[in-house]
Amino acid sequence: MNKVNLACSKLKNNWGKMNHITISKPKQAAIESSSDFITFLLGQIRCAELLARIGANELRATAVALAGGLIGAEDAIAMLGEAGLDFIVTGASSE
Repeated sequence: MNKVNLACSKLKNNWGKMNHITISKPKQAAIESSSDFITFLLGQIRCAELLARIGANELRATAVALAGGLIGAEDAIAMLGEAGLDFIVTGASSE
């Protein structure tokens, strides 16, 4: 598994905790040059961008379902809670 895939898997495991995602320099001594760190950092940024896009799609889908009358307000908050995004609406995370 290369460094970028490893970074993506770590971010994917933290899905639902979007407000806790941070990008930090890896602790392992495997990164020998600034070029390797740049590659790692670009991979981390790309993964964070994809997770943000997924979160935006979750919000959009919930809003469409709520506006269309397919779900109620409590169901919408529950759906956002399952995606780890309820803090946006309620001000407090369910975690």
